Amino acid sequence: MFRMLSALAAALAWVVIAPAIADAQGAGLGADDVELADVLDIQLLGRDLYAHDGTGSGRTHIRLDLHETVLSQRAQGRIGLVLTDQRALAVSAGSSGWREERYRSTETREDSGLLGERIALVLTSQRALGFNAGSGTWIAESLGPTEVIQKTQVGPGTAVLITNRRAIGMSPNSGGFVDIAMRVHEELERVSTLSGVATVTTSQRVLIFQGTNARWVVQRRKIHE
Repeated sequence: MFRMLSALAAALAWVVIAPAIADAQGAGLGADDVELADVLDIQLLGRDLYAHDGTGSGRTHIRLDLHETVLSQRAQGRIGLVLTDQRALAVSAGSSGWREERYRSTETREDSGLLGERIALVLTSQRALGFNAGSGTWIAESLGPTEVIQKTQVGPGTAVLITNRRAIGMSPNSGGFVDIAMRVHEELERVSTLSGVATVTTSQRVLIFQGTNARWVVQRRKIHE
């Protein structure tokens, strides 16, 4: 009788969790997308910056430059992000160390960045800087002299940057920023960023950034919608 009850309980449990797993697989998500815990802790001791990795990779360390000032520090999911007055520093779980992106002398920068579980986004007056926890690398996208940022949003696995000229997407699988041109008189209405997909709704179209294959898909809106 006990074995029969155990088997029945297991079967009922599978009925409950199977749809969630199927939905995640159908969306192109990996196992760590279903439940992603914070696995990094950032600690600053004097000029020494440490990342304690809960995945078993131990501790990574980098030393700040003389007179370098930390403006913000934060860890979430598999990424740790530290911004100073001279550079952006990031580390990912399982990596061999910190990665840096130095600011240009001609650009101004924000004191904090946007952080998801697997990607980070830092904006300056001239560039968008993205960090990918999968590859553990920084990527950069130059902004035009007349390009104005309208909206930025970072989700667990996708990031979107909207300017007056284009929509720019990023995911752990993109290997870089991927953009699509905005139309004249196209007004932004809504932005959604999830693990595997980002959606940008405008007055004319629905722009869907697919994180798994790093491309934009366009759906036209009905005139009288």
